[in-house]
Amino acid sequence: MKKNLVAVFSVLFLSLCFLPQILPAQQKETPPRVIPAVSFFISGNYFAPKLDDINAVYTTIEKNYFLPAGKDFKSYYSVAGGIKFSPVEQQTIRAEFGASMYKSPLGTSSSKTQSTSFLQMYYAGGTYLINFPFNRLSFFVGPGLGYLRINTQRTYTDQVGVVHVNAGLFQLHGTVGAEFFHSSGISFSLEGGYFYATTPSPQRSDLDFTLRGITGGVKVSVPLVNKF
Repeated sequence: MKKNLVAVFSVLFLSLCFLPQILPAQQKETPPRVIPAVSFFISGNYFAPKLDDINAVYTTIEKNYFLPAGKDFKSYYSVAGGIKFSPVEQQTIRAEFGASMYKSPLGTSSSKTQSTSFLQMYYAGGTYLINFPFNRLSFFVGPGLGYLRINTQRTYTDQVGVVHVNAGLFQLHGTVGAEFFHSSGISFSLEGGYFYATTPSPQRSDLDFTLRGITGGVKVSVPLVNKF
């Protein structure tokens, strides 16, 4: 009986001695995180919302004031940048800012009247993403909110005049994509999504604008902080 007790106490003593050394060793074997805690990104995106509502306002103004018809407003791209916060690898919050610009060439009619259309769109918002990391590849999906500012201008050179139509819109969007992380920490991602933007409280029915469409782009991210 005494020998059994001595054996039991010996095992407990040895366990208490070696267990603290085993636990740190196991903690050291935890693989480093692939998705950085904080990173900076820039992106180039396909961005081509239908601007029919804004074009309709200019058509009405030109008819009422006998101005030459200009070319429709368009937008084909946007550039953006921002900060990504990933407190854990499975979740990311993006703070993002973007801009898109378009200027039409001079259009000439039979009466040699000319006009130039110029458009600026500025975006600020955020996106919440759920990440599904797998080795150095991570898939992500999530919704977002934003504010879109549109400034448009059409200059008439034959009948001298300038028309401005501006608007502020609230935006909802969804994003899905995949991101590859290089061993240096820099990542490259492909993503696509859908957006819907509308004026929150238009003062007139003809200034009630709605924009919608799909987006797609390439993003490059540079890590700033690997982990907190």
